[in-house]
Amino acid sequence: MAELDDVMDSHSGMITRKQAMAILDAGAQTRGQDSPRQPPRAYTAAELLRLIGPSVDQPVAQESRANPAPSQMVDIEDTIYRVFNASGFTQANRKISRRLVVLGMEGAAISITLFDKLAELIDTNCFERGDTVLIKNAVMDATRGSLRSSSATRLIRLKPANTGITDFSAIAPGSSNIDVIGRAVEIYQIRYASKLSGNAQVPFSGCVLSDSSNAELHVSMWGSSALATASIKAGGVVKIEFCSSRLRNDRLDIAASDSSRVLVHGSLEQRLAKK
Repeated sequence: MAELDDVMDSHSGMITRKQAMAILDAGAQTRGQDSPRQPPRAYTAAELLRLIGPSVDQPVAQESRANPAPSQMVDIEDTIYRVFNASGFTQANRKISRRLVVLGMEGAAISITLFDKLAELIDTNCFERGDTVLIKNAVMDATRGSLRSSSATRLIRLKPANTGITDFSAIAPGSSNIDVIGRAVEIYQIRYASKLSGNAQVPFSGCVLSDSSNAELHVSMWGSSALATASIKAGGVVKIEFCSSRLRNDRLDIAASDSSRVLVHGSLEQRLAKK
C-alpha cells in the first residue's frame, strides 16, 4: 500500500505499520474519505501528548499505552512557552551545550532538549517566549514524553511575538512569570553562597536596568541567571523572561532564577526606543 509506505517514510521508518495505519485512519476521518490525501503535517504540543499517551509516572501497564515507537522523528509547530538558560556538560573530553525549550501552553506543553549549535541558535537568532516555531525532525522519546534534537533537526521561526515589558511602571509587586526588557546600567560581580543544606555553592549576582523613560529597576539573579550576567555589557539591552517582582525595602525588585531566562541581543534595542 503506497500511502502506508509514504507515512512510514515521512517518519524515517521509525514507526510500525500498525502506527502508520492509525495515522492514515485519523487523517481520513479529518478530511473525509473522498478528499485527496494531504501531506503529513506538523503536530502541536497537545497532539504529541495525546500520541504519547499517559505519563510514565502514572501506574498504567505498558501494553495499554497508545504509544508510538520508543523513538521516532516528528515535526512540531507551536508557540514557545518558555526558554531556559543554556547549560553545558563534558562528554568524551568535548564540551556540549544544552538548552531546554518548552512548547505549547500551560497544561498542554512538551519540552525539547536542544544540543550544541541549536542550543546556541536560540539566543543568537533571538527566539523568544511566544514565538510560533516549526521544529523539523525532532526525536520523540515516548518513554520520557519529551523531545530532543539531532543533527537533522531544524528550527524555523514562523511568527515572532515581540513581547516584554519596557515600561517598569506597569509592573505590579507580586507579579510572576513576566518578561522585562531594559538597558543595563550596572552589572554586579558574580559571587557564590552556600546552600542551607549541604556544601553546594550557588552563584548569585544582579544588575540595574533602565526602561524607555529611564526609570531604574534592580534585578536579583540566582543560579543560571546569575551566571548569564557574564554576557551582559553596560549599556546593552537585556530581556529577562519568566521573572517575578517583589517589594524589598520599599523598592520594587525583579528576581530571576534557574527558572528564568536571560537574553542579550541587539535586536531588542528598537523595542526600548524612547517614546
